[in-house]
Amino acid sequence: MGNILSHTIHEVGINQCLLKEELLPLREGLGGFRMIYSHNCVVAMPREQMNLAVADMMRSFPALATVQTNPDHRMTLVNDFAVEEVQVNVGSLGFGHGAKAKTTIAVWRDRQHERAICGEFAFQAKYDRRESLDKDSLHRAVEFYKTLQMEAFDWVTLGTTKTAIVYGLGGQVSTNRE
Repeated sequence: MGNILSHTIHEVGINQCLLKEELLPLREGLGGFRMIYSHNCVVAMPREQMNLAVADMMRSFPALATVQTNPDHRMTLVNDFAVEEVQVNVGSLGFGHGAKAKTTIAVWRDRQHERAICGEFAFQAKYDRRESLDKDSLHRAVEFYKTLQMEAFDWVTLGTTKTAIVYGLGGQVSTNRE
């Protein structure tokens, strides 16, 4: 099974798949957070080769078969917009008991016009099981996140995500709440 999945995923150019839990500021104000979960894949292939049918993606992601769509429909870029993410690792944070998080600054750029769209400061901690996290370390990380919002309030855009910004560039509204 592993070899079949790896081969099929390679066919569509997927370099990395991960399940993420992300904390975002509350929509209505600073100093709190909400969580979203996503299953992301980085597809690395030239734009010319991205003209895949939904059926092509279904071979790599069988769960897509449950979506009611025409398998012959072609996958396209949102608003015909190719995003380039420039990311720099800027350090790490320690929250005690060995809990560390890498910190990054990322800028999403419009590849065609070579201009910045939005930026993000993030910190990321990886773990296998939430139960294995030290409660005091988790509390420190959450408090740091809430304090950071308050200290950098003029840099925070409430109620949006980078993906929603790309949808908005073409006047489209994201069909998803995030």
